[in-house]
Amino acid sequence: MIDEGDFVSIRGPLERRDGKFVLLIPLTLGGDKLAKHAGTLGHVEGGVLRIDISAPLAAELDWKEGDIVSIDNAGGLLSIELWDGTE
Repeated sequence: MIDEGDFVSIRGPLERRDGKFVLLIPLTLGGDKLAKHAGTLGHVEGGVLRIDISAPLAAELDWKEGDIVSIDNAGGLLSIELWDGTE
């Protein structure tokens, strides 16, 4: 179970780098806590958690560069969803 003090929920843009879609989450804004749950999807690169999303998966989810996604670690699991614009 996740400690309430470790809960992180953040939004950010989907970027495209090296032929992949990526989320870059500063460690100081919660990336450090999300990294514990990212598994093989993410790795720390400099001062950010980088989460790579393959182009085929992004296409299947209908995600595009510049889309805003919501990332959290509720229940001890990393969750990434397209942000619907509501709180």
